[in-house]
Amino acid sequence: MSQISLGIHPSQLHRYGRGVITRLGIMAFVVVFFHLGLWLHLPLFGVTAETLLLASVLSGALLGPVWGAGAGFVLGGVYDLLSPTPLGLGCLVFSISGYGIARLVSTFGMTRWWQSSLYGLIGLLGGVSLFASVGELLGQDYLINEHFPRIMWVQAVFAVVLSPGFWWMMSWVASGSFRSEDSRLRRRLQPLNPGRLT
Repeated sequence: MSQISLGIHPSQLHRYGRGVITRLGIMAFVVVFFHLGLWLHLPLFGVTAETLLLASVLSGALLGPVWGAGAGFVLGGVYDLLSPTPLGLGCLVFSISGYGIARLVSTFGMTRWWQSSLYGLIGLLGGVSLFASVGELLGQDYLINEHFPRIMWVQAVFAVVLSPGFWWMMSWVASGSFRSEDSRLRRRLQPLNPGRLT
């Protein structure tokens, strides 16, 4: 059977795919807008929030591995265009982070909004570490330095504080409702797992 690129069976696209794709695009625009217009200008101890990575991570947590990797690829591409790092590094790391957290959530589950802070923390710190490590391998020797522990602590604070807001936003992307506990969210997340569409 053929599958379209985002992992939704063609017969399900009219029911689930188009609305999620549209809302995911709106979410990406809003996240990039606030990243450029707000978060870059509000550093904490000289460190800015990695909101694009956090959005990728929580996309994976709520929408599943395929959507998390797809959102990570798009948001990572935007990050690559905005930063002096090698083109494609953000796409790779953000996609792996979104996919990895989705797999973690599928193993341990996530039923409450406060768990988003835990998964956001794991995903953001893992993504920042992976970004710095792969960047170092690619010759970006300024990514890991004496400030790296401070960067990780500040990113941990940002992850814990901002993750519930991103959970709320991603709940809307998944279900079309801003109520994160909405039963429609649970019903609509089911078909987004491509492994169950055979």
